[in-house]
Amino acid sequence: MQKKRFSKYGGLFFAFNFIVGYAFVVGLGQSFLTSGIIGFPIILAICAVIAYGVGLAFANLSAKFQGYGGSYLYTKNGIGKNVSFWIGWFQYIQAPFVAISSVAGIVWAFQNANFFGWDLNTPQAFNDAKPWLFIGAGGLFVVLIAVVNFGFNTTRFSLWFMWGLKWLILGSSLLFAFAEIIKLGATGHGQQIIDNFTGKGFHQKISFWDLITSVLTFFFAFGGFEGIAAISDDIEDPKKNLKWVLIVVIIVATIFYLVYYFAFIGALGADQSSASSIIPNGAADGNPINTVIKQVLGAGTGIFLAIGSIGIISQVANKSTSRVQNPWVNTRLLLPLAVDGWIPKWFTHVNKHGQFNRCLMFDSCLTGVLVLTYSLLCIFATKDVANNLANTLGIYTIVAFLNYIGAICAILNLWRKKLMECSKFEIAMYLFSLGAILLILVGFIGQGIFYWTSEGIGSPDFKQFAFQFIGLIISVFLGLVIFICSKKLGWQNQKLDPSFVEYLKHNPESVDESVLKTLDDYKHHDHIPAVEIVNT
Repeated sequence: MQKKRFSKYGGLFFAFNFIVGYAFVVGLGQSFLTSGIIGFPIILAICAVIAYGVGLAFANLSAKFQGYGGSYLYTKNGIGKNVSFWIGWFQYIQAPFVAISSVAGIVWAFQNANFFGWDLNTPQAFNDAKPWLFIGAGGLFVVLIAVVNFGFNTTRFSLWFMWGLKWLILGSSLLFAFAEIIKLGATGHGQQIIDNFTGKGFHQKISFWDLITSVLTFFFAFGGFEGIAAISDDIEDPKKNLKWVLIVVIIVATIFYLVYYFAFIGALGADQSSASSIIPNGAADGNPINTVIKQVLGAGTGIFLAIGSIGIISQVANKSTSRVQNPWVNTRLLLPLAVDGWIPKWFTHVNKHGQFNRCLMFDSCLTGVLVLTYSLLCIFATKDVANNLANTLGIYTIVAFLNYIGAICAILNLWRKKLMECSKFEIAMYLFSLGAILLILVGFIGQGIFYWTSEGIGSPDFKQFAFQFIGLIISVFLGLVIFICSKKLGWQNQKLDPSFVEYLKHNPESVDESVLKTLDDYKHHDHIPAVEIVNT
């Protein structure tokens, strides 16, 4: 069975496209509103350092332990099996919450827009359209889930096409931001540029709890790098290349975000009384891409209508790409749980295309239920959820941080036992990242208590906390049900699917050695055919 792998630069390209997207722009207003003109670059730096420290841990662990699973595999070898289940579960459950945020992102794409004559430039028009937008976005994701499960395979052309649309809009919006700065200077509004960069008109009082919200929202922009470590077997020579890919992609992403941030601050500013700032009239989830295009071209022009409509299509296509692309990673996060019997080993089946189709089925069902629940909640239950689209990003970050704790503790424990070598700089980075993550998680709980006691459960701030906390509870509850069922129903005593055993004969590096030692069929093979490497 031929197995294709990414080359070094192919892996970097995949990782950069996997991580960098519209999440940064979706969370820009919320993060800025809770951190301010000076605080936002600091928040960006904190997120980047945490991501770098965690990425360093994942990179070093991926060089030592080969196979699918990411932090589940590392925690299993570095701490223990029962703890590793929870880390593996938190690592996987991030994915359905990414899908929820993608639904919110599709709705967000229409804000401040004129979509082929459908004018959503005013807050009232956008709010009136939200139920229909959520119906369309939720329905689109359900259709994509069905398409992926019934035989659609992403081709190089389809991914390049949708990636191209994404970068067309991200790149062109950056050019529009620079064009707006030049336009202001050329028309004698140089003082406006200075006012924009200095945050004139921004009067928000920032508290410690606001900074917690800012980190939880903005860290989503770095989300996904741990998923790259989980697919180490799909990268050529992972011991040599994966560490380089993880570190470089975090550095490049940070530089891109800084350039994007300063360009949009200079072009739009942060005046809370202006409808054209990055926080229009103080709103947390404005769409600066649509706003800056409108500022440069003018809302009434046909060019704005055409480019703005194409921009919306691009943003929707990007979120659709994530639904097509992410299951490929998600199945590799679920597979180790199935191999070790945390979910039935029936899910280890490999189809004729070499894909883990039953893991895909598991992922699709859970994601579909959560997406439909979120969409219906926004349509019928409460406007507080629908009116804060960036709120979905925080759920991902909370669950991801729990996953990161496991990976960092695993490498520190292996270093303590002298089973891994780490430099003083690396240890310092691990400890800083771990400390920052723990502080943020404790701050998140403290935030809820503070809002409850000072503002009451009916306040918007507490409702935002409650939405994210309920997401965490759902994650823990589902994990607990699976953990108990595995123990009670004896899933760990089941046999692997025969198709997966056959797959391992040609791809033994897909699992760690402890799994291979349990396979009688594998033991009797004197020679395992080499896997042909195909650069992509």
